[in-house]
Amino acid sequence: MSVEFGRLVDGNIALRDGKDQGGPVLVYSPAEWDAFVEGVKAGEFDLSALAAHIAKTPSGGPLAPGEAPPVHG
Repeated sequence: MSVEFGRLVDGNIALRDGKDQGGPVLVYSPAEWDAFVEGVKAGEFDLSALAAHIAKTPSGGPLAPGEAPPVHG
């Protein structure tokens, strides 16, 4: 998967799968995008913690609605 993003003329940010350019586009406000970028910089999206949590889940399935992966630090 490749991810493409760009600023729209209205200031919002569009995000899509670069390998599926005809597919859905997610649109975020500048505030939402800034919060995401700051979260990435702060390490809030630790995929290894998510993978470890899924491995421990009896079903091996996704997180339950509202359930957050454990934070390791």
